[in-house]
Amino acid sequence: MASRSLLPETANSHLDDSIAADSILESLESLAAGNIPISLRNDEKKRLRFLEAAEMASLKLEQTWDTMQRLIFCALPLNMAQMGIDLGLWRLLSERGGTATSASELAAEFGVEKELLVRVMRYAATQWMVEQVGIDTYRATNIAHYLSMSGLESVIFHVTERNIAVYNAIPKWMAENAYKQPQDNRNLPFQLSMNTNLHFFDGWRSESGTNKP
Repeated sequence: MASRSLLPETANSHLDDSIAADSILESLESLAAGNIPISLRNDEKKRLRFLEAAEMASLKLEQTWDTMQRLIFCALPLNMAQMGIDLGLWRLLSERGGTATSASELAAEFGVEKELLVRVMRYAATQWMVEQVGIDTYRATNIAHYLSMSGLESVIFHVTERNIAVYNAIPKWMAENAYKQPQDNRNLPFQLSMNTNLHFFDGWRSESGTNKP
């Protein structure tokens, strides 16, 4: 006679669901630990599929506080990246490759307060800008290498110095323009954010500090 489970069908269903969830978590934790299959890393279609699916799954799992945290602090990673660029932090760590560097060494190198730098580095580690490998000891990650590239440094500068102000002006601009599509390229969130009636490119050129990367 075939054996039959003594558990109710709903209990079996919950058990199967729990096992499936545990399996998914174990797989994700393995990936997060760096155990990424070569086929996933090198196959661009699969890599993009994974990133899109992971992001959407994360959004669908959010609770109220998760959403608040994500939106409230969404500008922080970008500005911390800019701070590291200004300091030369990402370049220094990237030049040292996989060599770990203590916060004391970094503070001495840059002439900054160690205690503040430690707080910066701990946050950077949560964004995988650096990897914390010991007590107040860090090394470069792939993201640190990207942030040390001159092209990306320029992009980050333009976003933090200019684009964020444009984004911030969008709600007010839409309200003032009756929530209609733009009809005049001299009346955009850009002009509102810069308090100018100049065309986009003329406005950029008139801004101070455009000689920065």
